[in-house]
Amino acid sequence: MCAIPGCGEQTSYPKLHLIEEHIPLVFTEKLEPTEEVTQRRYAGLVSMTRGILGPQASLLDLQRHLNGPSFRFDGWNIIPQQAEAMRKLCRSMDWDIPSSFTLEPLNSPAVLLHWRCLSVIASLMTKTARDELREAFNSRPVPIIEEIPESPESGGVEEEDMATMKPLVFAFDSHFHLDRLAKKLQMGINVSVPRVLERMPIEESNDYVVQVSGGIVNYCDPETYPTGQELEQLVSDGYRVAVGIHPKKIVSEEQIKRLEGLLRSSAVVGLGEVGLDHSVKDPDAWYRQEEQLRRVLPLVDPEKVLILHIRGTEGDSTGLECYMRCKDILSEYLAVNQPIQLHCFSGSPEVVSKWLRTFPNTCFSFSGMVAHFNPTQKEALRMVPEKSILLETDAPYFPVHPQYSYSAPHLLDHVARWVADIRQDQSVEEMLEVAESNARRFFKC
Repeated sequence: MCAIPGCGEQTSYPKLHLIEEHIPLVFTEKLEPTEEVTQRRYAGLVSMTRGILGPQASLLDLQRHLNGPSFRFDGWNIIPQQAEAMRKLCRSMDWDIPSSFTLEPLNSPAVLLHWRCLSVIASLMTKTARDELREAFNSRPVPIIEEIPESPESGGVEEEDMATMKPLVFAFDSHFHLDRLAKKLQMGINVSVPRVLERMPIEESNDYVVQVSGGIVNYCDPETYPTGQELEQLVSDGYRVAVGIHPKKIVSEEQIKRLEGLLRSSAVVGLGEVGLDHSVKDPDAWYRQEEQLRRVLPLVDPEKVLILHIRGTEGDSTGLECYMRCKDILSEYLAVNQPIQLHCFSGSPEVVSKWLRTFPNTCFSFSGMVAHFNPTQKEALRMVPEKSILLETDAPYFPVHPQYSYSAPHLLDHVARWVADIRQDQSVEEMLEVAESNARRFFKC
């Protein structure tokens, strides 16, 4: 649900909702940052600053205000498209341009253009002030700052609203299948993450409001690999992509060549999922899986993540044999510092210790499977270093909410709660924050 006071609309994609409902359209990232657009954005920021801090306040004052202890923006990145808009604003206003823009702390007034900052700014305004600002900016091509009426209530959020506001928690889903989830929802395959999530509205928690902050969209079916346009849209929406071949699929050389081409894209941050799946009962299939794994491992970029799917035989809940076999194969091809994501991890303490000894830059990614972990698997979860934990839904698999038979990124807090309960060292909110910080560092996004 939208956390801006007075709204209350169910939304799984806050950035799109923010632009469509609460702030002037000029702030959409889809606009080319021309001089006219940049000037209009500056005018909008000045108007919002005056409404919150008073008629004499400057953008520097608002920057200092948001750098205060009441606000946090850590764990978020600034994508190139956003940075370019910030540079344009700096040039237009003759401000110093930092070598890189940061959100923690906000190191330039231009960083106020980031949607997370705009969301906080909008929440500090009254509904009347927001509506007047949108009307003024959306109805005239170049609004005049002085003509925007000051709201007599524009001193900030009402005390009653503050008392009923729930804290926001942000969910970064480190592994989900947009194509498969969209198909389950009978939406086709060429749809955006926001539109898919809007098809699955959920009742909010009594303790917090979940907002999806990003994630890694995984494609492991060559027939639904993303187009260049789809990659661009995903990046624009705040997501990154991994492409691979599910080990249960044995593909052609032509399809592997297509995979190789996609791996060159800057939007693609990982190869996977690939790996071994010994739940297949045919031993001949195991051999073909190994052949295919050996074929794709030379495609691994040492700067990108290798995402592994590893499943043991029926009756081997921790998959010890399969994890060890996969580790041995990887050792023939990869450097010890290769970033590796063990997707949907369900292994034993022995797997954790031996894998970290061989590949110390491994992250263990936990899904809704944790709800059914046995004592051995729970012990393994507790021994994973905090810096090596990722959270995922593996949507549409492992449903976690009684309302739906599928999982989805905006349900990641359920996974976080189960992981937190097993580890007993953090709250749900803290677990989500740790997992997002780890993921953004790990995938460099």
